[in-house]
This record gives sequence, C-alpha cells and structure tokens, in this order.
Amino acid sequence: MTCIAAVKVKDSIWVGGDSAGVSESALTIRKDSKVFRNGNFLIGFTSSFRMGQILRYKLKNPKHIESITPVEYLNTIWIDEVRNTFKTEGYSDITSNVESGGCFIGAYKGVLFSVHSDFQIAIPALDFEAVGSGGEIAKGSLYTQKVLNKNKDGKSMVKLALQSAEKMNAYVRKPFKIMKIKHD
Repeated sequence: MTCIAAVKVKDSIWVGGDSAGVSESALTIRKDSKVFRNGNFLIGFTSSFRMGQILRYKLKNPKHIESITPVEYLNTIWIDEVRNTFKTEGYSDITSNVESGGCFIGAYKGVLFSVHSDFQIAIPALDFEAVGSGGEIAKGSLYTQKVLNKNKDGKSMVKLALQSAEKMNAYVRKPFKIMKIKHD
C-alpha cells in the first residue's frame, strides 16, 4: 500500500502521499493523512498507520544542538529518539537482536531524507525520493520531470508522480495530500 513522493526545489521541500489503506485485498480510503508536520519536520509515511500515528502524535523531536549539522543531528540524536519512541509505544520489532521499524520520508532544515526499516537515514543524491508500493513508479516520474524536463514546480512534480503511481499500482489512491516546508 501507499506512495509517498518528495522533491527538493529551490527554497522548499514538497512531500505528498495517497490515501489508500490496504489489507490483503481490502481497500479503505483513509481520512487520516499520511503526510503531516511534527514541529520543524515534514513527514510522509508508509509501512503502518500506527507507525505514522506514533511519529505524528508521540514523537517529541529532541533539541538540535547548533554545533552539529542537520545531517549529523538526524543520524544521531533524532533517530535515537525515533527508535526509543517506537520501543516505548510497542512498535519496534527485535528479532535475533536486530531492531526494525518502518519506512518514511522526512524533510528537516533543507535536508530531504528517508528512513528505512533498519533506521538508516538515506539522503537522495538527485533531491527526490519516493517510497511505498508505488515508490518506484513515482521515482521514474520524478526523474523524468526533474532531470530530463527540468520542471521546477515542486507541487506539480509530486502530484504527477502520485498520479503516475495511482495509474500503475493497485494500492495507490486519491485523494492526495501534498505539503511543503521551506528551508534556509
């Protein structure tokens, strides 16, 4: 289920997601959004609606110590708090001493990133990312728009990526929620 697509343009990062909730062959269009703000973060999630609820309502973003870069903050202080919050809320899975969570996209202080189930912070070289069952389709759309067509309108790029995923993936559905966060 799901497609979350994001792109970084000039002074902002756009993140958008679909509204499908899928369990086996059952489809529910959800009113609760997969894209939201949490403090200075813009987040779009896949994997589990429970994970998204924890990120949205339970995660308290720790203070960013100004002596470290946003990337260092994300890879240390912030992701440690995400892991701790998942554990506290009963979301983490620990098997054979390996901890795992879910997958989501984030934007913070001009950094577009994704978090994967092993809690790595991945920063895309081409300033766009997409995750979920429609993620690869959306990435192809974003690549064509950003790299080949030189489209500079972030909102329309994310919308077209989500539309492409909806047309080619059975688990991606409107309405789409698209938000932006400005950066320095």
